[in-house]
Order: sequence, then structure tokens, then C-alpha cells
Amino acid sequence: MAPTIRTITNYGTHQEFSVDFFGDDLIVTQTETPSVIRRWIRDVVFFHRRSRICNPLVVGLGVYWTPADYHSDTPSDSYHSNNPSDYHSDSSSPDRYYADSHPARYDSPPARYDPPAETLQLCVGKRCILIKLSHCSRVPDVLRNFLTNPNTTFVGVWNSQDAKRLGLSRHQLEIGKLIDIVSTLEILMVGV
Repeated sequence: MAPTIRTITNYGTHQEFSVDFFGDDLIVTQTETPSVIRRWIRDVVFFHRRSRICNPLVVGLGVYWTPADYHSDTPSDSYHSNNPSDYHSDSSSPDRYYADSHPARYDSPPARYDPPAETLQLCVGKRCILIKLSHCSRVPDVLRNFLTNPNTTFVGVWNSQDAKRLGLSRHQLEIGKLIDIVSTLEILMVGV
């Protein structure tokens, strides 16, 4: 079953969604606005410091980019609401969405072309932020400091290219401690 996504807020600076992920509600903020990014990071750091957990902060990280010559042929009705009244009203934003996979075409990139990161996704506990790097006029220093903080560990899956993609983005972001869970498990399983 696909996760259910419900719009919580929709402002000019950001959108917030509730994502039902196997029974847990994740709160996802989507933005390109520096003040929203700054507030999200400060909240995460504040709540981690207030918790009684003495462990370093662990942050889920995902970096996405659009491959060269990728052309999306997404149909206009690729998101469907589960709310029947959405189909009979003038509302342009349904309450819940289900994402259909969409047809796309991918042509191989030119030699030596490495596309930069377009989005940066960070997740701590049940709070996530999707930063639209390709739309950011600038990124706050608090994001740069957060990504390079030696007391914070970033984890992801198949993320060997993530640091490189962040460096190639127009914001030239660096990341400190980045762990690929798959590679780590492969190393640990060798001894088993």
C-alpha cells in the first residue's frame, strides 16, 4: 500500500505534509526558504539537546538530482485524492494524495557530466525537511554548520555520490560524517 500524504499547511515560504508511513505519521516540510530551513534545524538541535539521550545526533539524508536529458512525461492527473468530495469541488488541493508512478524518458548523459544536487532531504525521528536546492537563492549558514558538525552523523542508502552532488550544487555544500548503511552492513556481514 502506498503511503498516504495529507497537506497540513501551504504557505508562500513552505508546505507541510503528514505522511502515513506504515502507521507512523511523519511531518515533512518542503521549502527553499532560508528562514524555514534555519528554523527546522534549530528545532531539531534544540529537541535533541533537551532529550535525555546522550548519543550523537543521527540524521537520515537523501540527495536527489535530475540526470542529464531526463524528460518527465507526467500526466496532469498523476496524483489522486482518496476524498470523493475533491472530485466534485473547485478545490485545487485535495486533502490526501497517492502518487502514481509516471512515465519518463532517460537518455544517457554526455561524457563527464555530473548533475548537481537538486534536493536535500533530512530526517530526524518523525520530522523531515525536503530542501529544494535548485530553487534556493541562498542557503543559511546554519545549514552549512549542521552538515559539517563533527557531532552529527548522516546516514543513507547507496549514498556514495551524495557528498559529491552537494559539492556540485550551486551552493557548494560540504558534508561531514556520511555513512552508507548498505556498505556498512556488507562490511559487518563479512565476519558472520
